[in-house]
Amino acid sequence: MAVDYTHSVIFYMQYQSNRVRCWNMRKPFDQDNMDVVYQSPTTLYGMQIFVDSEGFLWFNKCHIAIILLSGTYSAYYNSYVEEVFKWKRVQFENLPKPANSWVGPYKYYAPENIDIMGMAYHRSTGIMLLALGRLRPGTPTTVAAFCTSDYITGSSPKFWSFPDWKTNELRASDFDGSSEDESRKQRHKPSPSKHQIGHEFFKVKVRDAIRGTVCED
Repeated sequence: MAVDYTHSVIFYMQYQSNRVRCWNMRKPFDQDNMDVVYQSPTTLYGMQIFVDSEGFLWFNKCHIAIILLSGTYSAYYNSYVEEVFKWKRVQFENLPKPANSWVGPYKYYAPENIDIMGMAYHRSTGIMLLALGRLRPGTPTTVAAFCTSDYITGSSPKFWSFPDWKTNELRASDFDGSSEDESRKQRHKPSPSKHQIGHEFFKVKVRDAIRGTVCED
């Protein structure tokens, strides 16, 4: 959920119907005073949402990568919504270890396992901060970042570790208490992955998001 106090509007996800909806807090809380600002044509794996200090509503969604190859979406309720960044697979700048190396019994880097669990935008630096879930092996950092001004709309930014790689380092002993040599003998062999997780980031001015909806004053 995200709140824009300038327009007194709450934005929230409706996962069952793959929508971002709005409600104007100045009006009674009922269905007649709620509206749709974004409708996804595909089933969503997960979404995050926030309003930044410049008055932009940001949100992301995750889905299997094959959907990213299907072309431009045409099912938006709001034509002002802009796809800013998208990824078929997450890539990093300056990985401190070879991508095909191991940490204990697990692969160090497995892009098919990396999920973007949260995001936040730092206005003064233009840096987008990302929370990456280490729920599965192959995620080399917990917090990542990239500078939005370094990339054009529709591109796939490369991440770096935030604040640095050392802070986010994993060691073999973090898994089983053994040394690197010992854990090498018991390496985990993951089952083949059927899907890669794709990610997209969107943004829209709040005033445009609610334009023509019942959330507009």
